[in-house]
Amino acid sequence: MNDDEKLAKNFLESYELEVSPYNKKMMQLSRTPDFRVTGKDGFHFLTEVKSIFTETTSEGILYRTIYNRIIHRMEEAFEQFMTVNSKKIVPNVLIFISHNFQIHYKTFEDLFKGGSFIGKAEIANFRKYRDGKFKKILPILDLIILLDEKSKSDYFFVSQEKSISERFIKIFKVNQDNIKTLKF
Repeated sequence: MNDDEKLAKNFLESYELEVSPYNKKMMQLSRTPDFRVTGKDGFHFLTEVKSIFTETTSEGILYRTIYNRIIHRMEEAFEQFMTVNSKKIVPNVLIFISHNFQIHYKTFEDLFKGGSFIGKAEIANFRKYRDGKFKKILPILDLIILLDEKSKSDYFFVSQEKSISERFIKIFKVNQDNIKTLKF
């Protein structure tokens, strides 16, 4: 288990969830999500952890570099979830660990919206990222959690089923004022 998987495991366990990695034999046969997670009430979901590393130069990082990296990691997670949960029997949770201060809540919010805006003025268009592979990947996911290296968390509720989002809101004790269900 790498450091980011340990960080995600500790994060999940802090909510009194039982976190079990897939057994090595299954992982050798095919790519699987990192964890099976079970709540005290028996609610079960799968979790994949993806790290986002980018170099920041004095000029910053290009939007296309950020979004290409995020979409690539989402594609990998999509394939892993599809291997064991193609019929989506249980919810799928994707945890991103950001190792760059420029990749944060707003980065993901802009991806969902398809652009970055100041007021009503669009300063960057991300529709090609959002409308391409992202559109295919999103339906397999129910929740995206963005963690930084200090375990600060942001939640993106993407499930099409309100009852699943409500379960996650309760599990992770998300303040009702901070809930944003992102759709496009």
